[in-house]
Amino acid sequence: MDRQTGSAKKKKATSPAATAPAPVAVPNQEPFGPKLAALCYFGLFASLVICLTGILGLAILMDVRTQEQWYSKTAFAPLWLKFTENNPYTTTLCVNGGAGLAIFLAKRIYEHRSALKAQKRR
Repeated sequence: MDRQTGSAKKKKATSPAATAPAPVAVPNQEPFGPKLAALCYFGLFASLVICLTGILGLAILMDVRTQEQWYSKTAFAPLWLKFTENNPYTTTLCVNGGAGLAIFLAKRIYEHRSALKAQKRR
C-alpha cells in the first residue's frame, strides 16, 4: 500500500531512456552520381548471378553420386566440381556472399531512388 495516497497500486519506475523517443535512421538525402549508380545496378545484377551460380553448384553437389538430373550433365558441372575440390567453401561463398551483397546493394539503390524522388519534390 502506498503511504502517501493510501492506494494499493505500485508506481512504475520510469527511466529517462524509457521515455526518450527511439532514434530513427535517416537515409542519405543526396543521390549518387551517375557512375556510382550504374556501378550499384551492375553490382546487383552480378551478385544475383553469383548467388544463382552458387545455388546451381549446390544442386550439382547434391546430385554428384547419381547424376540423374539435367544440371549434372551440363558442361558447368565438372567445372564446379573442380572448383569445390580445391576449395570446399566456394558454394557457401557464392550463395551467402551473393545474397548478402544483393541485399546491401538493393538497399543502397532504394536509398538512391528515394533521394531522387525527394530531390524532384523540392
